[in-house]
Amino acid sequence: MCDEVQPDYYATLGVTQDAGADAIKRAYRKLALLRHPDKNPDNPNAGVEFRELHEAYEFLCDDARRTLYDSKYTRIRAAQDHQRKEKAEQEKAKNKRAKRETRERERVARARVRVEEIEKLRLKVKKTEGELVWMKDATVRNGENPGWWTYIWGGKETEEEKLGREQERLQKVAGARIKTELLQREKIKLKRLEEEHEKWAKVEAEARAKDMREELERLGRERAERLGRERAERLGRERAERLGRERAERLREQQRQKEKEQREKEQREKAEKERQSEREEERREQELRERQAAQAEEARKTRERLAQELRERVERQRGEQRQQQQRHREPQRTRRARRTPTSSSSYNDSATCRHLKFWPKVEGDHQCSVCKRHFRAWILRCPDCGVRACAGCKVVLRTG
Repeated sequence: MCDEVQPDYYATLGVTQDAGADAIKRAYRKLALLRHPDKNPDNPNAGVEFRELHEAYEFLCDDARRTLYDSKYTRIRAAQDHQRKEKAEQEKAKNKRAKRETRERERVARARVRVEEIEKLRLKVKKTEGELVWMKDATVRNGENPGWWTYIWGGKETEEEKLGREQERLQKVAGARIKTELLQREKIKLKRLEEEHEKWAKVEAEARAKDMREELERLGRERAERLGRERAERLGRERAERLGRERAERLREQQRQKEKEQREKEQREKAEKERQSEREEERREQELRERQAAQAEEARKTRERLAQELRERVERQRGEQRQQQQRHREPQRTRRARRTPTSSSSYNDSATCRHLKFWPKVEGDHQCSVCKRHFRAWILRCPDCGVRACAGCKVVLRTG
């Protein structure tokens, strides 16, 4: 027995394979109204047909299941055609067997009728032969002379009695002749029937042998076809398995290739990102170096500017000091330097001081003698010349 064939859902709904979802829905609704069991109470298969229709609609409405079904639809159609052909052949073989059995029954019935007819005729012949023997015996007995008992008990036979006995004998002789002819005809008929029976038996035996040969040939053909189908199915399964293995291998190879390409792509992207990060890092380092260089250049320019301003201020203070010395001519440089470190004498000393010693902090509100800014918390003071300056101006005085 072959495996169960999947039904043709497109044929069940009466649509083509390329029908859309709307066409399938319209066909289902139309057929559902016609094949509903409530509309067909006299049809015992209405429920089965309606379930098949509903199953076909649900199957074809699912895109994934329909795609899988379409991939196997050609094989399904071929299997259904083969199944229909096989059913037709089985029906044909069944009809042939029925006809052959009918012919066999008819032959058996005819043979039984002939045998019964022959047996009846044989019994009739046997009965006729018995009657003929009895009639011959009776004729012989009537033709004999009466015995001495007749003379003792009956007396002498009269002419009328002799005439009647003679007529009775003649009638029995005629009846025996008729029975003999009838027996001959019956024997001829029996012989003819027996010959016909033998002839028909021979013909029926030949027909039976022919039917047997045809049946054996049919069984041989069916066996050969079954073996061919089994071989074709086995080859088809092997081919499908081989194609499935090849397809699976191709899919695995494609998957491996995709994974390889994905890894290469990720490596390229990673390398590109690393290169970009390196370039970005180089760019940031370059910008940092440029910023640092710009800051250094700006700091250098600032220091030069401050040093220049400081020199100009010192020169200006020196000029003012010389003018004051010329006006007052009083040597009070030391006392004024102790009392007001920011006086002109301190700037005179700061002009010759190198400012190399450690500058301690002086708490309180003070003014830088260089940039003239006020600092409320603390300020630095040179231990040599006593000049007060902020941290930036201290660096300028040391380098300047």
